[in-house]
Amino acid sequence: MSINDSKESSRIGISGKLALAVCAIVTVLLVSSIIAIFELRRMSDFVSERISDNIEQINQSTELAVVTDEYNLRILSIVGNADSIVVSGLDPSPYISVADSLVNVISKARLSGCDSLRAAYDEYKKVSFRLDSIIVSDFVDSRDWYFTELQPKYNAFKTAQDLLNIGIQDDLQANSGSFDESFYRSITPIMVSVAVAILLSILLLFFILEYYVRPLRRMLKGTDAFVHYSHPYSVDFEGNDQLKELNGCIKDIAEENILLKRRIRERER
Repeated sequence: MSINDSKESSRIGISGKLALAVCAIVTVLLVSSIIAIFELRRMSDFVSERISDNIEQINQSTELAVVTDEYNLRILSIVGNADSIVVSGLDPSPYISVADSLVNVISKARLSGCDSLRAAYDEYKKVSFRLDSIIVSDFVDSRDWYFTELQPKYNAFKTAQDLLNIGIQDDLQANSGSFDESFYRSITPIMVSVAVAILLSILLLFFILEYYVRPLRRMLKGTDAFVHYSHPYSVDFEGNDQLKELNGCIKDIAEENILLKRRIRERER
């Protein structure tokens, strides 16, 4: 194999160049789309889990409020009838066990206000456990105990719970904002890839117009001048692809045609 043959086999033709350009555009779009989908899915799963946790915390806080309200109302009812009872007969374990488990779960979230809620709940629970001893006591008025000792602890617990709910809602809002931010951040690769693809498409269009359409127009103009006005075909341009070969073939044909016409005229003489 000669050096020229080796060069011929190694050079890229028109179809190869166009295929490479299209492949470059498709590759950019494909890679950026995969990155965007992966990023969106990852952030969506993370933020969705956080939002789901916030909603679960709100539900747990609401359930805690319901259980504690019911327990507190039972105590108030017993205190209101304390003159006719020796002991309350109230078994706090069903309420306290549920409330304890809810407080423990909520505290694991480590949100702002969790420690205050636990402290306020423990104080309220400790004071409420004195109910039976207060009722049987001859020295302490049960109603006075409820409104001066237990009710303030209950109010402190409710205040701590309200503050915790505000913290949960703030965290939920922040997570929702993070979801929006992650969405826009995940589509950024797509936007960038689209911009790059548009730029590559413009460059490809310029490449086609400059290196293929323009030479073809020059070749057409040169052949038209040669055929209709007998002007010599002198079109030439840079390149090493099929267009260059085609232009060379047209030039050879034009020169052979001129030689052939000369021979015919010489014979006619």
